[in-house]
Amino acid sequence: MLSLIVGYYRFNFNVVTGKAGKKASTTNQSKASTTGASISIPSPAIRFDLQTAIRQLASHSWFHIRTILKESSFWAIAACAVATIFINSISLDIKYGVDSYPATYLIVSQLIELSVLFFLFIILFYSGELVWKERDANFHQVFDTVPVSSFISLTGKLLALLVILAFLLLSMMAAGMVFQAFNEYYIFEPGLYFMEFFTGIFFFLVLLSLVAFFFQSVLNNKYVAHIAMAVFLVVGIVVLNLSGYSHPLYSFGGGFLPMYSEMNSYGSFLKGYLWIKSYWLWFSIMLFASATLFIARGTETDFKQRWKSRRQRYTKPLGRLIAGAFLFFVFSGGYIFYNTNILSDFDFPSAEKVYKANYEKALKKFEHLPQPKITAVNLNVDLYPSERNFIAKGSFTLVNKHDQAIPEIHIQKAPSPDLTIERIEFERASEADNTYEEYGYFIHTLDTPLQPGDSLKMEFRQTYITQGLETGLNHDIVQNGTFFNNNYFPTLGYHPDIELEDKSEREEQGLKPRARRASINDPIALKQGMANDDGEEIRFEIVVSTDSSQTAIAPGYLESHWTEGDRSYFRYRTNQPITNFYSVTSADYKVVKDRWTPSANHSQDPVELEIYYQKGHEYNLKRMMKGLKKSLGYFNSHFSPYQYPQLRIMEFPRYRTFAQSFASTIPFSEAIGFMMDIDDEKDVDMAFAITAHEVAHQWWGHQVNPANVQGRSMISESLAQYSALMVLKKEFSDEKAHQFVQREMRRYLRGRSDEEQQEMPLALVESGQDYIHYGKGAVNMYALQDYISEDSVNLALKRFLRDWNNIDGLIKLRTDRYATTNDLIGYFREVTPDSLQYVLEDLFETITLHDIQAVSGSYESTASQQFEVNLEVDVTKLRLNKSGIEDTVEVHDWIDIGVYAEDKNGSQELIYLKKHKITEPLTNIEITVDRRPTKAGIDPLHKLIDREPDDNVIGLSGKEEGRESP
Repeated sequence: MLSLIVGYYRFNFNVVTGKAGKKASTTNQSKASTTGASISIPSPAIRFDLQTAIRQLASHSWFHIRTILKESSFWAIAACAVATIFINSISLDIKYGVDSYPATYLIVSQLIELSVLFFLFIILFYSGELVWKERDANFHQVFDTVPVSSFISLTGKLLALLVILAFLLLSMMAAGMVFQAFNEYYIFEPGLYFMEFFTGIFFFLVLLSLVAFFFQSVLNNKYVAHIAMAVFLVVGIVVLNLSGYSHPLYSFGGGFLPMYSEMNSYGSFLKGYLWIKSYWLWFSIMLFASATLFIARGTETDFKQRWKSRRQRYTKPLGRLIAGAFLFFVFSGGYIFYNTNILSDFDFPSAEKVYKANYEKALKKFEHLPQPKITAVNLNVDLYPSERNFIAKGSFTLVNKHDQAIPEIHIQKAPSPDLTIERIEFERASEADNTYEEYGYFIHTLDTPLQPGDSLKMEFRQTYITQGLETGLNHDIVQNGTFFNNNYFPTLGYHPDIELEDKSEREEQGLKPRARRASINDPIALKQGMANDDGEEIRFEIVVSTDSSQTAIAPGYLESHWTEGDRSYFRYRTNQPITNFYSVTSADYKVVKDRWTPSANHSQDPVELEIYYQKGHEYNLKRMMKGLKKSLGYFNSHFSPYQYPQLRIMEFPRYRTFAQSFASTIPFSEAIGFMMDIDDEKDVDMAFAITAHEVAHQWWGHQVNPANVQGRSMISESLAQYSALMVLKKEFSDEKAHQFVQREMRRYLRGRSDEEQQEMPLALVESGQDYIHYGKGAVNMYALQDYISEDSVNLALKRFLRDWNNIDGLIKLRTDRYATTNDLIGYFREVTPDSLQYVLEDLFETITLHDIQAVSGSYESTASQQFEVNLEVDVTKLRLNKSGIEDTVEVHDWIDIGVYAEDKNGSQELIYLKKHKITEPLTNIEITVDRRPTKAGIDPLHKLIDREPDDNVIGLSGKEEGRESP
């Protein structure tokens, strides 16, 4: 303080021109000559050209970059960015409880999900700090006198922020590669990293930064600008999209980079993305450039003053930039509108709801109108993958299976604007009625009605031509990995699948609630299978042509293959009728082949096995091939013979994450079995298990086609879950099967807590209740085989197949309807002892839960070197009534009691497991074991559905040789 005071009084504001020793004379001389002296001031060369502007811009940018890099807060943010990848990639893209290999696209997609908000915070924070830097330091009046334009100053700060963002992205890229190397994955793909981070997320960050600088410049309050930016984003992205206004022309930013697939890269979707991004880029540049006219400078902080001075700040280059940005903005917007709304047919969600509601209102009257059944399909499909088009010609054989004549044939086109039916002809004369053409619904009145038992051939030609920029991103027909099913071809009659399903949406459109599935006793739906009354069992033949580099695959055996020019042709034919549910795939495949040979006591021919896959996806091919073989072996031995001479798996791009079983063909997503990083010690081999599940559908769905009523998916999906579980248990261990079941238990419990309508019993499961037919289905079928034995369950299923097989099932042919869960449970009853009949009611016919707890436990050693365990358990059995309320029911159940002891490695080993009859809520159980017990409990393996399974097992206290054990 003293030095400051002395310095203040000693400081001389006069320019010192001589030495201190000549004070008196010099001072007097200066005073005498001050007024008369002339001073020559040098005149600097002033240049305001482009070169100067670039140097100023570079200098300003570098200054702000260095300033940010010197801040410890920035390095803390950078450290968080690097740490993000490790925190979020340890369990990378878990599918079915199994990690995936750390492929570049998976790491990037995980990071983008989290980092958007992370980078948004950085932009909000630093845009304010940079724009307000001089004013926050009270240096703005000095800084604003420098000969630098507002545009140069603001752009320099913007570039500094963008460089910092790029630095953070590069650090995340480096961290991603380190993570891959740490996990012994060395396919780094720096080009893909750059594409995803810079063409993808960085592009969006540039838009955000431009708009953030606009608000910080125009609004004379840093924090108000933060709020304005947040409101802009919430309204411009979230609110508009949630309100159904999702058109890219006014949904800010237009979304993120299209999904990357190692099979199809970005496909043709990148073009639309870049056009939309350029549209928003010009919009944002226009805002940013305009902001330089209104930024506070010097003492001009009031907006009125800044508005008046805008003309003084205006320059021709700035005007040309704003005008150019506006023109490009309008041009790109017009191009996008033309491609999305004129060439293509962009549908707002609200418009789609109205369309579906009007479809139902106009055509519901035709739903139960008698229509012929498709009994034979012959197709010629010319695929043009690079153009994402196809041309299809074909014929359907139609048979009247009703007891009355059919005067009209109703044709439904798939609801796609790119799909056009160019021609429909019948063997006999007919008159077309296009009254409902807007719904793709055409009525053909036959001059001579189709009589009962008569057949009629229908021929058609249709095209699928992709036009414009597809903002909806149809992923069915792509450059590499096309996969579409028979829904793309004409169907017969009214289609309930087009209807609105959501209860609130139906109410908005004046429609009554829609049943998720027809009642189990519905007489009409009982005669409909998976094809929804379109015709169920068909003879099938198809010729598919595609690019010469690709392989096209459809159900059936490959009858012939030839090449014409740059086109490859494949003819497939089925050796017996199949369900009217088929698909077409095409890609540049590699293939691995093998053969399954039946055991000596089976007379069946060998089955040719093929897996078509993307090069580089060899990780789990052996597991999947093993799944094919083991499944065929188990199902042939325990159920019935496999019905086709071949079985194929075909990979398709990761846009969709499922596998699906068609006759002798299983399209399989790139995202699941192919890329799983399976640890045999801790993981269930889900590549094997999913394969087994899909093979099981060749029996449950294709040999037995369930009726389209409540419980349908128990037959198709729950039985497939059980079948795969048994193969898994046989090939691996009970422990792996139990691990699988516990995951499905958690799936069921999570799903029922999210149920928006009414939970149904497994035997009455409805559409949209995946958590029941997958999760509960696996748990309860596993429990059933535990109660009555695997052999008994398999015997029941074998009889079920014998009687309800689609082709020659004895009861199926006699009743002329499809199987239901009432039929299935009847077979289970035949093999279930009287004492366990209650189990069928608990597992399938009701919603039964258990609240099970081990209350206390102890043990005492005996003179015979054994140990007597005393266990007290509490069991409450609950059942949901029709109102969804849990009622307590009496307990007369056989439930597992288990005792554990330490093995030689110190791990817990189950040494006793046996079912005990529990008849009271509180029950004391005494058990004698040969080894010193450590824990005991009720239902220790969690075979029963219990919402709190962690309290089933309890540690034991004990007495031994006169002393107590803790």
